Amino acid sequence: MRAVQRFRVLAPFVAEETAEPITDVLPMGALQNVFRAQLVDDRSRVLGLHSVGDSYCHTNPLFAWGLCLGIDYGFELGRIVDEYPSDPEAQLLAFARLTAVEAEQCYRAVADEDRDRSLCWRGEQSEGAWLGRTFADFVRQCALPTVSLDREVAREVIRRANLLDLPDSLSHNRKIVGRITSLQAEVSPAAPGSVPSRDELLQLLGPRA
Repeated sequence: MRAVQRFRVLAPFVAEETAEPITDVLPMGALQNVFRAQLVDDRSRVLGLHSVGDSYCHTNPLFAWGLCLGIDYGFELGRIVDEYPSDPEAQLLAFARLTAVEAEQCYRAVADEDRDRSLCWRGEQSEGAWLGRTFADFVRQCALPTVSLDREVAREVIRRANLLDLPDSLSHNRKIVGRITSLQAEVSPAAPGSVPSRDELLQLLGPRA
């Protein structure tokens, strides 16, 4: 809470008059981005076994995509099982056709962003065709800061963030990508003091004196 309160944008969300913690801080260790394809060489791994939620596609909880996919795919799988009650192979093929593209795109988008964020923490720069960045870095460092500047950009970026569109859809939207690129000159740098320094953040996260 002390660390979050030092971010000027986040502080109002955790102010005492706004929010109250319902638990102590809970650790989440050794998390990994994992995608387990439903089919291998167009065949099931185990006939009759259907993976849903984190057992299918596990991504960084920061994005909150796991719950969306878990609930959505759970309902879809139930509908498919009702449609093919005695044919587990048909169930699997229908489920894979419906979910595989989205699940793999979610995995790749989050894994790429986590990789690029790690590079940033080490003082390194990702490289790609998107203003010299990978697309994941372009979204984080270029698209997100322009959301407050352009309604069309905001709509498309927020739709992606909330999985209303496939994660890759934004990269194919040349109009919006061009708009994001043209808006870079209007993006204001973070106000001094609005974000804690690395040393200050580590001190805030450390044990109390």
